[in-house]
Amino acid sequence: MSSGPMLFTRYQADDGKIFPVRINEETAEASLAGQTNTPPEGQPGSGLPSARVGAGRRSFGVNCRGVRVVFDETIPDDYKEGVPIFIPVLRKAVYDAIPTRNGTGTYLGNSVRIVGKVPEKIN
Repeated sequence: MSSGPMLFTRYQADDGKIFPVRINEETAEASLAGQTNTPPEGQPGSGLPSARVGAGRRSFGVNCRGVRVVFDETIPDDYKEGVPIFIPVLRKAVYDAIPTRNGTGTYLGNSVRIVGKVPEKIN
């Protein structure tokens, strides 16, 4: 798993609300199908809980949408070849622009291939 510093930033839910979220710094630097995964504009709504990235999909609250990717060529240390990793997608417009499969991008400075999309889930 990633060992980079954590970043406290924003996540735009499918309904447009902005939630606080904690992600790895490199997540906001990922490029997915030509789209940069930058946080949305605006401030989180007052009293809203944080969106979740690493919890199970059955966890209460807002479980972030994202993509599953595998590294194409160079595999960074601490990652396994062919094992998909989940990258939360911070803005809905970016998620909508990503193909369901076989899109490309970069993560941790390495080429990745998109193997699937994971929709947002609110419990």
